[in-house]
Amino acid sequence: MATNDLEGQNAALRFCRSVYEFARLRRMLSDEVWTNKEEEDGFKEQFEPGIIAFAAELRGITSVPRAANLYTVKLYLSAFEFIRTDLMQLYEKMQGANPTTELQKAMSTIELQQFFLTRSMDHWEFDNDYYHPNNWELPCLEGIPKEHKWWNKELGITNNNESDHASDFDWTE
Repeated sequence: MATNDLEGQNAALRFCRSVYEFARLRRMLSDEVWTNKEEEDGFKEQFEPGIIAFAAELRGITSVPRAANLYTVKLYLSAFEFIRTDLMQLYEKMQGANPTTELQKAMSTIELQQFFLTRSMDHWEFDNDYYHPNNWELPCLEGIPKEHKWWNKELGITNNNESDHASDFDWTE
């Protein structure tokens, strides 16, 4: 059973990374989402069962977040936000109908885990690892929208929405 749990958690982690990259790149590229009809049909058919299966594995990957894994936690937060916003909007547009009860429950689970991780990060400010996260976990941040405020420090955005970086190029526009 533990092997299946571990396999499910690893699949959920890979899924988070894939969602993060897909949605991040989609924001940077043209409005053309799919390269062919097969991709579009695959997304339409697999989105709901995939999200429901993903939500079932979330507690395993978010159960004991550590400050040293700050960048991975932030990647999860962005993936969850992309699922709840970008991908859900894309799916609803393609379906032309409201989400099923099962999909709504899965989205609620994702939102709850997003809240849990955000609250966990709020308590890490006093943890030494918070100031020395695993740098190898830092993903590419191009295409990350300003609404993903958990990346503000890495993007050089201060509380005044001013950029600390010499370059004020906005990848989301």
